[in-house]
Formats: sequence, C-alpha cells, structure tokens
Amino acid sequence: MSQSCGQRLIEILESAGITDAFGIPGVHNLELYRGIAGSSIRHVTSRHEQGAAFMADGYARVTGRPALVLPISGPGLLNAATAIGQAYSDSVPMLIVATNNPVSTLGLGGGELHETRNQSLCMQGILDTVLSVNHPAQLEEVLAQALERLRSSRPRPVYIELPIDVASQPASGAAQGSHGALQPRIVPASNEDARRLGEAVNGAQRLAMIVGGGARGASDLVRSIAEKTGALVVSSIAGKGIVPDDGPAGAGAFLGDDAVQALLSKADCVLAIGTELAMPDRWRPLPPMTGTLVRIDIDPAQLARPPFASLRIQADARAALQALEAALKPGRREPWFGDLAAIRGAAAQAYRQRRPQELDILAALRETLADDGIVATDMTQIAYGGNLHFPCRTPGSWLHPVGYGTLGYGLPAAIGAKLALPERQVVSLSGDYGFGFTSNELAVAASHGLCLPVIVWNNHRLGQIQDDMDRLNIARIGVEIEPPSLELIAKAHGAGYVAPADIAAFKAALKDALETPRPVVIEMRDKA
Repeated sequence: MSQSCGQRLIEILESAGITDAFGIPGVHNLELYRGIAGSSIRHVTSRHEQGAAFMADGYARVTGRPALVLPISGPGLLNAATAIGQAYSDSVPMLIVATNNPVSTLGLGGGELHETRNQSLCMQGILDTVLSVNHPAQLEEVLAQALERLRSSRPRPVYIELPIDVASQPASGAAQGSHGALQPRIVPASNEDARRLGEAVNGAQRLAMIVGGGARGASDLVRSIAEKTGALVVSSIAGKGIVPDDGPAGAGAFLGDDAVQALLSKADCVLAIGTELAMPDRWRPLPPMTGTLVRIDIDPAQLARPPFASLRIQADARAALQALEAALKPGRREPWFGDLAAIRGAAAQAYRQRRPQELDILAALRETLADDGIVATDMTQIAYGGNLHFPCRTPGSWLHPVGYGTLGYGLPAAIGAKLALPERQVVSLSGDYGFGFTSNELAVAASHGLCLPVIVWNNHRLGQIQDDMDRLNIARIGVEIEPPSLELIAKAHGAGYVAPADIAAFKAALKDALETPRPVVIEMRDKA
C-alpha cells in the first residue's frame, strides 16, 4: 500500500533524526498523525498550541536539536505564532509543519474551516524560511530544503505548509532516501581569518570576550582561551554559564553594568562571539570600545550590523575558537581586570536595597540546585534579577525569553527541557501573571510524571509595568491584579502545591519537589 504525503513527510523527518513532536491532533492534520502513529517519534499533546511551541523551544535550547511542532491550520498555527516568534528571536531551531485548506480553495474566501487569507504570509512576517508543498511531487524537494536549512544556517525555526488534500494523496516519485541526518554543517574560519584572529589576540594585553548563545557549544574553548590569555568574559543572557558567572574570569550577563562597561572600554581587543550585542542584554548603549573589535558569527547578516568590527569572521564559534587556540603564543597571561567578585557584590547589594526577597529566593535556588540544573524563566521581575544575580555554571542552564519577551514561556519551556533531559534537574520560574498564560500545561507535566518544581513569584500585580507607571507618573491602570488560587490550579491539573512561609521553608520545599515524580507548584508571596 502506498504512503500518503503526510506519512512520507514523517518518515523523512524520523530518518533525519527527529525524535520528539509537540502538538495537538485536529481534523486537518490527521494524515500527519497517521505518520506519527507508524513512527518511533514521541508525541506530546500540549493543552494549547503556544505551549507546544514553547516546549519545543525548551527542548532545543538544552539539546541543540530541533523538535517537531504540529499545529492545525489557521487558529492552531496562529496560537503557536507567539512562541515561534520567540524561537526566531532567540535563535532556537524547530520545525513547524502545519496543514492548510485544500489547494483548490486557497485564496477564494469561501468560508472553509480554519480559513486564513494567507497562512504562509502570516509565517513570513516572523520567519525567514517558509516552504509550501502544493503538489505531491514537491514533497521531497521541500523536505530536503527544510532539513538543509536546519543543518547549515543560524539556528532558527523552519515552517512547512501542507494542504490537507496534498497530505492525503500518495507520495509520488521515487523516495530520496533519508535526506541525511540532522547534523550541523560546520562553517570553518578561513586561513586568512584565523591568521588575523591569532594576531589580534596575541597582540592584546587586555583581552575581553563577549559570548552569546551562539558560543554555547564552545564553552570548553572559551574557558581554555580565557585562562591562557587572562581574558575578561562577559556574557549575553543566552550565554550565561559558558564560563561560570561567579568564577574569577566571568562577569556574567552584566553587559549594562557601569563597572563592566568601564572594563570593556579599557580592553585593547574585544572578541564578540555568537552574539547580537542586543539591547535586551544591556538596556543602555554599548560602551565605547577603543580596542580592536572582532565579531565571530555564523550569520553574515549579523556581521553587517552595528557595532561594525575591525575583523568580521563568518564561522561557527567552535571552529573559529579552535583555530584561535591553535594560534595562541605559548605561555599564560595574568588577568588584567581585577576582582570581579567585588563588581558582582556591589551590583547585588544595590539590587538588595530594592528587592531583598527576590534576591534571597534566587540565592536559595542556586544553593539547592545542582550546577548543571536548568531554570526556565518567564518575563517577570524575579527573572530579570536572575539574569544578573543567578550565577550559572553550565551553558544552556538559564532559559529566558530574551528577544521577543513573551509571557507564558517558563512552564512549557521547562517541560520541554525536562522531557529532553530527564536526568537533569529542571525548575520553572514564573511570575503570577505570566504563569496564568500557560498554567494549563501543568496537566502535561503531571500526565508525564515529570519531577518539576514550578516556582511562582506572586506579587499580586504586573510588577515591572507598575514600577514603570510610577516612574513616569502615570496612574496605575490594569496592573494591580489578584491572581486566582494557585493551590486550586495546581490541584485541578494534578500537581502538588506548597506556599513556604520563609526562605528556609522554600529550600526544604524545593528539595522535596526535586525528588517528587510530579510537578509541584511552589508559591512564594511578596511580603512587601
């Protein structure tokens, strides 16, 4: 019996190495689920399509591998669009396959179920790789392009659209094998770039490195080069833990701190590796960098954006740093930047003046969690504090929706991370309002028996927006919102619940939750 296009699509993805799918079966994508049923791909049914894409995001951030997202046409895809946009903004790979109405109906406005005027155009507004299979003969080529895009470019989501009539038709033409495994194609630095990079670093007396999410896979090399050259290492939020945030060379994600900016201004060579140097990582202008600026990035478009570098190297971070390490002069240089612990301590003390309880929670979380434990956070003040004051010691262990800045990320991203790496400790950290966006995904964690502490910082308001209103002398409107009972929400979704009265009780509750085979909501209430 011949395969349908939907079945063949899933078979190709399975052979390429896709092992996990997050989605919701619906009337328009059943042919894809026929393929899932006949495959080894694990399917996780989310409670909302946005949750499915957030789960795929968390999965990819901790593994580096894309998962499959399966929303239905129209509303299902648009429900997932916010999370897809977040993944694009933060350079997270995933593959979205959505169905659409029959080809013969597209664009006619006949009132078909889930009809969208131009579904592909919706995706083109947030993604740069949007592909459609409008005839069975196109299936193999479209899949080949999608997989090649995932292998060979800056990690980002790829979208494939499959009309339901095409999905159910027999796959035509000879199958083109597995299309190859989803292994990234390494982009090496050219010999000339490697030579110039070595010259710049060997000639520097005050080297600094700014590392972003694109350097996570080169953590060992960053650490080794920093130790040999005495370099200062500053990270973006996505780069936290590439070197230990609280280590002797690590300034963490303090790219906006006065003292760290002063050090960067004194550096005679700055290597920016796999980072956009984006505003959400600093919330102020970059400091004047009078030394040689070198930018290393896989994305040529990024190298064409400011700040413009003296040396621009299009290459994988790991490949470029391997070439650099091979070119380093023998010997070891002493650090030039002084005591970073004092800088971190001064910043923490200033933060404590404003939000002592949040800092205590973050400190207790750090003390309790293993060094390779993973924290998936939401857009909430306690996470903004954690971006700076929660020291990470392992790359990819602090998941934060930096660029797009969407609420609701924390819990489903933590679920995706825990499903991907069940042996690692994973914690979700959300505010009370953002938690409400995706709290229904607690049911997914409960149904899979996930050991997952779900910390909710309940300050009974939209804290950051309220503070901004106060600062700008705007009357408080729409920000003082009492959440529903988190205890009842937890109970309704099959999760445990505890509301610790103090930090000691919080640590005890967290330790218990890290050993409990179901999610546990830990509600920490603002005492201010």
